[in-house]
Amino acid sequence: MPSRHSLHPVANNGDKRQAHKTSRYVPPSLRAEKMCKSCGRPFSWRRRWAKVWDEVKYCSDACRSAR
Repeated sequence: MPSRHSLHPVANNGDKRQAHKTSRYVPPSLRAEKMCKSCGRPFSWRRRWAKVWDEVKYCSDACRSAR
């Protein structure tokens, strides 16, 4: 039976870049942005907003309550 670590992509070939390419990480500079309806500041996409990104209008709870 293979060890737990031998299944890890970095442990198999030692190439950290290849393991990074297969991840879902998106650098902040490439994430979608919107402008807050309350304060006018830009804010970027967050994973917790993935399913409701079209409905997000405010950058924070404080801005949403101050509308």
